Amino acid sequence: MSEKKSILVTGANGFIGHGLTLALRQKYHTDCILTPSSKELNLLDTAAVEAYFQAHHIDVVYHVAAKHAGVGSGISQPLYFLEVNLMMNFNIVAAARKSGVKKLITFGSSCTYQTGLSHPAREEDLWDQRAENTYGTCKQILLEHLQAQDAMSWAYFIPPNLYGPGDHFGETGTHFIPATVQKFQEAADKGQSQITVWGDGMQTRDFLYLKDVVEILLDAAETDRYDCRPINIATGRQVRIKEITELIRTNLGLSKINIVWDVEKPTGLQSREMDNTLFLQLNPAFRFTQIEDGIRATMDWYLQGADRGNVLC
Repeated sequence: MSEKKSILVTGANGFIGHGLTLALRQKYHTDCILTPSSKELNLLDTAAVEAYFQAHHIDVVYHVAAKHAGVGSGISQPLYFLEVNLMMNFNIVAAARKSGVKKLITFGSSCTYQTGLSHPAREEDLWDQRAENTYGTCKQILLEHLQAQDAMSWAYFIPPNLYGPGDHFGETGTHFIPATVQKFQEAADKGQSQITVWGDGMQTRDFLYLKDVVEILLDAAETDRYDCRPINIATGRQVRIKEITELIRTNLGLSKINIVWDVEKPTGLQSREMDNTLFLQLNPAFRFTQIEDGIRATMDWYLQGADRGNVLC
């Protein structure tokens, strides 16, 4: 991709968007990377989004902005996540299509897959059943919107759980790893001897490291091998929540704090596994970061001051 091309990153201040923006600025000339804040561009305002696209002559869009959260808030606020994400996704795709954008790169979600599959979810399973929640429904509609148009090429990646330096540590309503780090940190600060984690720890998940997903996103702008089809970018390794929690505790140096499992609280699916055969066929040389190495690097980053300018470690 030429350095003179104009690149828009939506959600550039978020976890993935920030890491991606740093990588793009390392690779391309800074002036060609557009990263408007929500104050500068309200993605829910159709007219404002269309005007922004027309004014900036954008070539490539990384649409990574989204409103999503953990199990609790996803259950308690389904309408909110439906309306906000539907409007945001529609505005971006419609404006990109109308303004001559050459390529749009974005994410689906593992919660678009049906529950209870007898095999790791494959891309062809996407439409077999209603999505797990309204956030997943919005991602299905985003995919259909992209498939229905022919004005631009696109790449649509379906990741598992994402983690790494720069995640939303210290915030409420966040994902499992930063939320668990916050629990340990608060217990240590208050001199408490234990934390409580939802479930029994036996649920399994696949975790994809920030640096890996950024590498895939950069590659997608340079090649057409991922174009115009949904692609799972799972690592293929399922890890128990109990193991993740213990890795966090160990790497924070808080082994004396006990973990209490609250089996009365919702935990989502017992397992969510995706087949990554297609991705590895398209990019056979790719090597995913092992969870032990990724957690270690993330906790080191956190303990060293959580510098947002150094998240691609």
